[in-house]
Amino acid sequence: MIIAFLFASSCEPKFDIEGDLADDPSILSVSAGNEKGNFLQESILYPEDYLDSIYILDSTVDYTNIYIHMGLEKGCVIEPIEGSPPCGTFGDFSAPTKYRVTAPSGNTADWTIIMVEYDVEP
Repeated sequence: MIIAFLFASSCEPKFDIEGDLADDPSILSVSAGNEKGNFLQESILYPEDYLDSIYILDSTVDYTNIYIHMGLEKGCVIEPIEGSPPCGTFGDFSAPTKYRVTAPSGNTADWTIIMVEYDVEP
């Protein structure tokens, strides 16, 4: 019985390492689409300015009825601000939209998303 107790207590997990709370309220990727699905686009992130420019390679896109999906740093949450449409729902992106990203540490950043039509010269 003593041997079983010693064996069981020696297998007890140790929790002596603490993890750091993630502190980076960043957007890693943004994709946009409409009722037909995602369209050709290039997303260029400017993390130091909390800005993402999405260049759309389709002159027929109706910017008043598209959706966006954002990939965030681990543990972050996002909320629309200043009347921006929520992520994953159809909305008006004809003007810049704003989103607040909150890291697990509580650190926040207000990001601006801009949709731009990219003209290709023939």
